[in-house]
Amino acid sequence: MSRDSVQTQAVSKIREFILQKIYSFRKPMTNYQIPQNTLLKYRFFYQFLLANERTVAKEIRDEYVDTMSKIYYSYFKSYSSRLLKVQEKPPFVTKLTLPPTNEYGSIFVTGPVSPHGMSRLRPGTATLLSRELCRYNVTLAGLCEVRWQGNGETTAGDHCYIYSGPKKQTGLYGVTLAIPKTLRKSLISWRPLGDRLLSARFLHQHGKMTVIVAYAPTDVADEDVKDAFFDQLHQAVDQAPPHDITIILTDANATLSSSDRSTGSPVGTTFVDRTTNDNGNRLLLLCHHNNLCVADTWFPQKQIHHWTWYSPDGRTRKVLDHILISRRWKSLVTNCRAYRGAELDNTDHRLLVAQLKLKLRANQHTKTQPRLDSSLLSDPNIATNFSCSIRRTLDALATDKLTDWQTFKESVIQSAHNALGSSQSSPNKPWISATTLDIIERRREARPSRRPDGISATEPPVQCGHS
Repeated sequence: MSRDSVQTQAVSKIREFILQKIYSFRKPMTNYQIPQNTLLKYRFFYQFLLANERTVAKEIRDEYVDTMSKIYYSYFKSYSSRLLKVQEKPPFVTKLTLPPTNEYGSIFVTGPVSPHGMSRLRPGTATLLSRELCRYNVTLAGLCEVRWQGNGETTAGDHCYIYSGPKKQTGLYGVTLAIPKTLRKSLISWRPLGDRLLSARFLHQHGKMTVIVAYAPTDVADEDVKDAFFDQLHQAVDQAPPHDITIILTDANATLSSSDRSTGSPVGTTFVDRTTNDNGNRLLLLCHHNNLCVADTWFPQKQIHHWTWYSPDGRTRKVLDHILISRRWKSLVTNCRAYRGAELDNTDHRLLVAQLKLKLRANQHTKTQPRLDSSLLSDPNIATNFSCSIRRTLDALATDKLTDWQTFKESVIQSAHNALGSSQSSPNKPWISATTLDIIERRREARPSRRPDGISATEPPVQCGHS
């Protein structure tokens, strides 16, 4: 056998062997570092190909580079998708403060948080948020991107949360209104309006007030999605009673500019954005049709007290969050500006604050249902007495064909209360330990006074309740 034929066979065998090793990397869930290290032992084969058949050597090199690039891409794609699921997204906070014992209150608005944030508002995070709201003397807080499924009411810390989210666990959107437990009786009623809107009605010193929490699609969203949202928002505003003070706390993803200023315009004279985007035009149309005005454009401030959103690049800044109020009640707003010192986790939005000369009043018609001490039913004697009491009540009601539901319910509850009595509420174990709170405070103190994006971390908390 000639030397050339032996060399050709050797090149063919080496090519087939190395390609099989490279193709073994492509198996799913392969730890590619192990076959890579094994392949290093055969580097002299590749040196042989470089010396005798450079075309085959180039083919193997290209195949290796192509395979490894796809592997690294798939690993990076999987890692980034899992990272988005793990990372926490702090809520978008829209806050309305109306202390019942003071002459003045304040509305606070902030945008949805950084897209690299939290997947849902969990009980521990809600407790931390409640603590921060108390620190800023906030009495109503609207939250977006909470991602709670369905709608309902829950409590965490010193606040009650009424929420409206997606019907299925999509991990998207969701709005919430946080109310201090001490002001829960000011809430007359509320309506969930999907995963982007929530409407609540409160009692105040002059009458009633409708507060709408709205989270608009981004400006680059599909036109159909934006049309559906703004149509629903128009409908929600139209359904508010005409004599109510209507307030919309919104992350509208809308920029407004001085070109929107005209006679009878819903905007004031203060602008920092240079252009008006599509969401901004839709927001102005909403104001014109419903006689609303944009409160944050009526009060001149430093530019740093207007920006409500900072891009992660540290340079791009916009005003995306707005407070809308009925034009008739515009004089209630005494000031509006952005604050930047609240610890609301990993958010890229800042608090937009409007002070309001208003205070909430408790609804006297709201009755609290006493909680029965069901633990006593573990005693056989008490359980028997309870069963007999309910049976006697039902037998008595069965003879009256005119008994309505309210009478039936009150009779059954009264019988159960007589048999069991009311339970004493026990203090819940705090979600946040003292150690965690100490770490949060040290983190607040450790923040530099001026970050690269120009945000001051040491700004004093908002003083509410004073003119």
